[in-house]
Amino acid sequence: MGMLNKHDLQNIFILLTDLGFELNDKMLSSMDTKQALEEFREHLGGGLCITLLQSVGSAVEVNHIDIDLMQTCVDDLLAHPLTLEMPRHIA
Repeated sequence: MGMLNKHDLQNIFILLTDLGFELNDKMLSSMDTKQALEEFREHLGGGLCITLLQSVGSAVEVNHIDIDLMQTCVDDLLAHPLTLEMPRHIA
């Protein structure tokens, strides 16, 4: 689905949750993904430019986001309590 391998993705999720970020906040369920991306694009001044991780330490700038894929990712975050499914260590 994405550019990160599963190991790196799990380590990033662990780090973010250990830092106190809630990755499956219920507010995500009411978010209009398309509208949110459009508002962010307008905030940037017209062009969409988002930095995505390809791997830990390697990023790429993109100017298009697949809205259906992004919504699938949001749905996955809401459906799976990440902190319960992942080992609690970073290798």
